Amino acid sequence: MLNLIDFIQLGVAGVAIVAIVIIVKGFLQFVENQEKNFILVVTNHMSDSAKAMKELEKANRESALAIRLLLEFLKQNGFRKKD
Repeated sequence: MLNLIDFIQLGVAGVAIVAIVIIVKGFLQFVENQEKNFILVVTNHMSDSAKAMKELEKANRESALAIRLLLEFLKQNGFRKKD
């Protein structure tokens, strides 16, 4: 860790160095927090997308079944495709 007394004895240059170190540490902490937030957002998005895809797949299967049943009903009741 930095020994602040040694830097203070350097005068203005020491204060400037301490300020730069503090700013760099703060910036690195900010970048780390941004990265964590980005990972969280991407993870949530992927999870929601996977859930939506499963629901869409289920809806497509149900729609296909309903169409098949409707076609069978129409064929059984004499409805034919017009050419």
